[in-house]
Order: sequence, then C-alpha cells, then structure tokens
Amino acid sequence: MDTPGITSPLLPSKRRLFLQSAAASSMLTVIGKGWRNAHAQAKIQFPFPHYLPSGFSLQEQVSKPASGFGGDPELGLIYSKPGRDPVTHANWPLVLIASLNPTRPTAGTTNITAQSITLIMAAGTNIEGKYYDGFWVLDPNGEATINGHRLRWDTTDLHTITFIFHGFTIAIRGPRSKGVTQAELVRIAESVY
Repeated sequence: MDTPGITSPLLPSKRRLFLQSAAASSMLTVIGKGWRNAHAQAKIQFPFPHYLPSGFSLQEQVSKPASGFGGDPELGLIYSKPGRDPVTHANWPLVLIASLNPTRPTAGTTNITAQSITLIMAAGTNIEGKYYDGFWVLDPNGEATINGHRLRWDTTDLHTITFIFHGFTIAIRGPRSKGVTQAELVRIAESVY
C-alpha cells in the first residue's frame, strides 16, 4: 500500500508505514510492515510535540531516519519553515526522532560532551536531558576525526536536545537560523507526549 508523504528520498529503506493521528491519545500510531523484531504487527504509540515555533509545519514522517539512533522501531518527524538562511543559504528543518531501541547516538552528537538540562514535562514531572550546542560538520582542518572524516564542532546553526520519555529515546534538532533558540528547543521538548 502506497501512502503519500510517508516515504523519503533520505531513507534508503523501502519500508512502508501507515501513520494516523490518534486524537484520543495525542500520539502517533504506527503500524509497521516488515519489521524484523517483536514489534512486527504491534501498534506503537510514538510521542510527538504539541508545541512548534511559529511557521513550522509537518513536512514528512520517516521510518528509521538515516540521522537517527539506528533503532527499530524508530520514527522521524520533519518540520519545515519557508525560507533559506540569507548568508549560508541553508534550509535546515526542525527534526524530532523517537526510538524504542537506540543503537547509537543521533547524528552529529557523537564524541562531544553535552550540557545536562532538566525538562519539566506537561504532567509536571522532571526528566533529565542533554543539550548539544552544535553539530559536527565536515572540515578538512577540523579538530576531530570520526569514522575517518575530519570534523569541526559548529555552533552557528544546528543544536539538539536528547532525552528519554516513556521508554522512547528522543532527539529534537533545530536550526538557530529559523529562530529555534535553546529556549525554543526546551519548550518543544517539554511539549512532547
């Protein structure tokens, strides 16, 4: 069954998903086809943010995004906002990735120390998170070598918050160039349920 808007050119996998908004539970329900684990026919309630900064809208939903945690099941939600950065011409989206079985850190956050933060979730519970003030970018003169690539820690645009919520490991990555400040990342994270 082909469902428009579900597949992604960023995802090499041919997995198909049926996604629906479950208003009663305020979660995304995902029914997987072809998953190789115990979740093969199970409905999984993925959390999603209930707050987005002005101008962002859901563009795409991706199973096992390449920039994710490498888990299965895993879902990426990609939110876009019109316009490119006038200096760099970058058009980075706001991304939420949720995984039940993460196998690695999300892209751009390996081999770097994160700042510990406390998130106050909607139910009033406090959970610990990690804030990464930048993102690894390719640079032949970079200070680190990861997987054979020279990289530089870039704090000019992308930054990420990761946390664990109801068994899901979640990452929210946003572009400063689209107005997603650290405070906005925290607000998005705290709206997840």
